[in-house]
Amino acid sequence: MKFKLPSSGRPLLIGPSPGHGDPNRPLEGRVGARLAFLCGLTVPEYMGAFERANLLKDWPGKQGKGDAFFLDAARKAAEKIRLEDRTAVLLGRNAARAFDLAHLPWMTWAESRGGRVAVLPHPSGINLWYNSSKNSRKARKFMSELVAAR
Repeated sequence: MKFKLPSSGRPLLIGPSPGHGDPNRPLEGRVGARLAFLCGLTVPEYMGAFERANLLKDWPGKQGKGDAFFLDAARKAAEKIRLEDRTAVLLGRNAARAFDLAHLPWMTWAESRGGRVAVLPHPSGINLWYNSSKNSRKARKFMSELVAAR
């Protein structure tokens, strides 16, 4: 769906928690490189095109094949993020759960808390969703349209 971004600035990408990198530099490293690729941007272009945040301040440690996730803490952090007149992409179901938006289909825009929000499958390397070329194409189309709307 084509749309115009609100005038409040760059779109906001919201991840669940930092990885092993610097928690003060959210959504960089391998995840940032994958997001840049999905957007059709270089990493520096991607860094300038988006505001980026994680719900949890620190890496929560391992749990199963992925990272642990503390939903109560994430919900408290989500309450502090203003979405009014913003466009935000929540990265993964855990981030979506923190905003009570886990029911949204992937890459579908919805109104929430006065802003436009969509959920993109988390771009971590352990997410096998991106192994399907069909899914990867959908994600690239979605993110490139978001970039073009800036």
